[in-house]
Amino acid sequence: MSDYVEYASRSGHTGLSLITLGGLCGLAGFFWHITPGFVILLLIPALLMCMYQTVVSPVFGLRMGRDNWVILDGPEDYEIPSKEIAYLRMVDQGKHSAVSIVLRSGEALDIPLGGDQQPLDLIRDATNLGIPVRSA
Repeated sequence: MSDYVEYASRSGHTGLSLITLGGLCGLAGFFWHITPGFVILLLIPALLMCMYQTVVSPVFGLRMGRDNWVILDGPEDYEIPSKEIAYLRMVDQGKHSAVSIVLRSGEALDIPLGGDQQPLDLIRDATNLGIPVRSA
């Protein structure tokens, strides 16, 4: 087994963002010949914002290792030593499962997982690392 197992996803849809960026570039090129001031005032900031959202979209999920676990929560990551984890709690909510880490102190930390993660894979990897899994 590798050093870390990662369950991560990015918010948004990269394909749609790239299509939007292409459409805005085409619109800017079309309007540049007619009214360059309009392009400078409106379309260039829209292009920059679209590019920013495509490149700098946050990552959400969980990175599990033998010594520590890291909750990837967008701009902030929380590192938790494995010895402080009591168990992993999973709540079945139909299509998706709500997952949280319960610490030995009793505090529960929610894990922001995307919809494409399989709960059985997460259970298998957590138990391989020595962390029990409970359902609530």
